[in-house]
Amino acid sequence: MEERDTNSLLLDVAATDLCHVAHVITDGLVGAETRVLPILGLLCKSRREQSFPMDLLQKGLSVDIAAAQASKEEDKTRILNSVRCPRARTWALDTPFPTQHPRYDAVNRALASHFALTSIQQSYRNGQQAPSTLWQALRSDAERRNIQVSLTGCHNFRDPDLRILIDNLPSKLQSLRLDLAYTGLERLDDLAGASFGNALQTLVIRFAGSLRSISGLSALLCPSLRRLELWLSDLPDLEDIELGVSNKALLKLRLEELAG
Repeated sequence: MEERDTNSLLLDVAATDLCHVAHVITDGLVGAETRVLPILGLLCKSRREQSFPMDLLQKGLSVDIAAAQASKEEDKTRILNSVRCPRARTWALDTPFPTQHPRYDAVNRALASHFALTSIQQSYRNGQQAPSTLWQALRSDAERRNIQVSLTGCHNFRDPDLRILIDNLPSKLQSLRLDLAYTGLERLDDLAGASFGNALQTLVIRFAGSLRSISGLSALLCPSLRRLELWLSDLPDLEDIELGVSNKALLKLRLEELAG
């Protein structure tokens, strides 16, 4: 793993399995994953995280930091106080902490959605449908602003599954990247009526394989969008590249950057 250059707070989760082998779920790409094409980097990340112990992923959906244990009791006190009062002075970190607090709940939801997102990708890679508990955990993380999903090569990820994913994204999401190369997507017709709300500013989507039309994508072009990247490659059956009737949905956007 390498240090990442970012101004955002990152959440990485590490664990060991019964054979004492380390596994890590990272918030974004790391190491060699950052030095290849993004679609390859996200594919490598998904495959790396696929070995993360599934039983721990399931436990992550119901994590409660207030009930968790630390190696030292004073460490738990300081951790919970730093969550409860992010700008607290050093002396305040050793004061008694409440057993319940809204910030604890926000962290619990963030952890649950983090585990859920990895579990969703693993489910489709294993040829299974993601259970409703995973979607609920992802949707409940109201403070999440950024999501990157790589389902490249998941042939059983089809049009209804994409609609389920879109409908369960957090309402305040600002940046979404979907790598959907060589999935089972064909026409995107199930996206009709879908909506991101008014927060999404960046949308990056990559398609390759069996897609025949992207007209349904117009449902995702919300007025708040400022950066749009559409990558279409190796689509021999593509029939329609219109984003809605006469591309009106695209023309109404006030984009600052458009890439394709």
